Amino acid sequence: MPELHEIIDGDDITAHYLDEDITRDYQERMNETFKIFRYNHEVYAVRYDETDPIDSISMWRSHKGENISTPKDKIGQGEEGTVYGKTPDKAMKVSKGGGRKQRHATETNLEILRQQFVLNEKDIEQHFVLGLWNIKSPENVYFYMPKVESANFNRNNDKPKVEKFILALKEMNDLGYWHRDLANNPFHYSLQNLFVTTEDIKTIDMDAGFAYNDGDYDSRRVVFGRDQWIYVYNRIYPPHDDFDEIVHWEHLVDRWYDEHEGQCLSDHPEELLKMYENGELSLPKKIVNDLHKDFASQGVHEYLSGKVKERKHAREVSAYHFFTSPKHQEAYEGLKGDALKRTILNELKVSLSDITMKDALKKKKAAFLKSPEMEILDRPQGKPTKVLGLKTDSHKAVDKIFKEAEKRIDNPGLKM
Repeated sequence: MPELHEIIDGDDITAHYLDEDITRDYQERMNETFKIFRYNHEVYAVRYDETDPIDSISMWRSHKGENISTPKDKIGQGEEGTVYGKTPDKAMKVSKGGGRKQRHATETNLEILRQQFVLNEKDIEQHFVLGLWNIKSPENVYFYMPKVESANFNRNNDKPKVEKFILALKEMNDLGYWHRDLANNPFHYSLQNLFVTTEDIKTIDMDAGFAYNDGDYDSRRVVFGRDQWIYVYNRIYPPHDDFDEIVHWEHLVDRWYDEHEGQCLSDHPEELLKMYENGELSLPKKIVNDLHKDFASQGVHEYLSGKVKERKHAREVSAYHFFTSPKHQEAYEGLKGDALKRTILNELKVSLSDITMKDALKKKKAAFLKSPEMEILDRPQGKPTKVLGLKTDSHKAVDKIFKEAEKRIDNPGLKM
């Protein structure tokens, strides 16, 4: 990134994107403003306080002065318009109906710029493809944005990439911002607005910027916006039960909302952990680890065991019957029966997700089958299973988990 004084010595092209009168009104209200410059084949936005430049961000690569033909390659098309490649590094969205009016475009650009600097401060701007409406021609108000190259998505190998994106999305959701068309409620999908590159997962279709609570949205929509990261992650990696059937997590979340009117799951980490431990939600590994750390000394596992409705069995399984290690006992404190078995199976799935070699998987399986956790899973909780010497349902689930892991290793190109 060049020095700030170098950027503002470049070509001032603010008038291409911001109406002067509207921008002046914005500055009087917000005590900040923005200008757009082209410098050294790059377009930059510069943020000002009342008079002085503060910082800058790169918007896209410029090919001004080069012999670039008009766009002919169509990148994508949706209900609101079509995206073309404008230059090798810039894309242009042509909206149905001729685009936005200049006033609306300037107001949108000011909001987008404000959000761009928030993303930059959080160091997560690489995950969100934002741009600006060009108002140079009143008849043709088009949206310009960086052009990004797509890559194939591998559901298993790209999981760290997805989880990194989810953490970035959660950070914006926590600040009160959400994507306008990306899993906007537990039953909404729109994952076509996720874009996979070789480095990152990004969101597109953001020509209006992030939505946020400006008083126009009802409380339910604000709740959904806050929990958007949960819906997106569970759409990509839904939870599975002991028989590897997909769990209808969206109905469970919706029921939770009915029982907790006006509240967000994100504001109730103990509920998130409970739903994860019960196999009702999937969560990124880092969030699970953070939740366990946060509640290690707060008796969350006791909370869980008090809330989970267990089946009645002739023999209840408890962690304390099997683990002599205090570390293991603490990890599974308060869990018993089905909840304990579900937790062990969930943790087994997570532990296998990073294994990419068959030899490592074979060693993991051999060790797990001799572990105290496996002894718990093999513990029959009903007389017929015990008397007949049958495999427990949980043992069958373990077999299936390892078979699925082996299948994933044999077929690394499995797509979402």
